[in-house]
Amino acid sequence: EPVNDDVIGELRNRVYFDELTGYYTYWHKVIPATGQNNNERFATQFAPAGFTGTAGWSFSDALGVGLPNDATAFEITLTDENFIRWNTINGGADWDQLERIKFFYVSTKAPGSPTSGLYNLTGTEVGTGASYAPTPEPGSMLLLGSGLAALYGARRRRNQKVQ
Repeated sequence: EPVNDDVIGELRNRVYFDELTGYYTYWHKVIPATGQNNNERFATQFAPAGFTGTAGWSFSDALGVGLPNDATAFEITLTDENFIRWNTINGGADWDQLERIKFFYVSTKAPGSPTSGLYNLTGTEVGTGASYAPTPEPGSMLLLGSGLAALYGARRRRNQKVQ
């Protein structure tokens, strides 16, 4: 089996919609490749549209992660550009090859195309992968649709008065 030296891990993605809240949860499972140790950061490379301020992580699929399964394992911050970063803390406790960690954030916006968002994994090497990102377009489409409906209603009322 050929080895691709450019691969530093795997990024698996899902987007969940909650009908009760109207929010979308963007979920990213990061699996560093064999030989990729000392990973310390996962981050968006864009400002997620509609970000609610809710973000987190889960070690539920980890294969012996050395990090504690509590709220002190990652620090979640927004950069000046409003990118989301998950940085390891606890004195440099990083995660290693094949240790799966799920990162997530919540948005009011539906996803764009699969290549609309870039994500970085930083450790011994830096890798970038494309995945779903929220797009502001649904709000614009709703506004356009409601404007067209209002115009239709006004024209219909005018036509009824003429008859």
